[in-house]
Amino acid sequence: MATSTVAPPVVPPTASGVVGTLTVVTPTQSGSLTAYAAGTLRPNTSNLNFGAPQTIANLAVVAGPAWAIRNNCAAPTHVLLDVSGYFS
Repeated sequence: MATSTVAPPVVPPTASGVVGTLTVVTPTQSGSLTAYAAGTLRPNTSNLNFGAPQTIANLAVVAGPAWAIRNNCAAPTHVLLDVSGYFS
């Protein structure tokens, strides 16, 4: 399990929130992703649950300009983040 921090270059550092689609591509094991504001405590809920070898997406809204994305899976997982917009 790993957590990555993402600060999309299209989002200004003054943004109050980001809207994006999280996608998992053909994972080798079941798991979940949790997206939350970077630098804050991780919530106990997930944004996307997946099974192997499922490719699945879900829309997420996160406060602040940068995301922390927690991969709650024992295996490495290919994750895509497509930013739809942000709040200023």
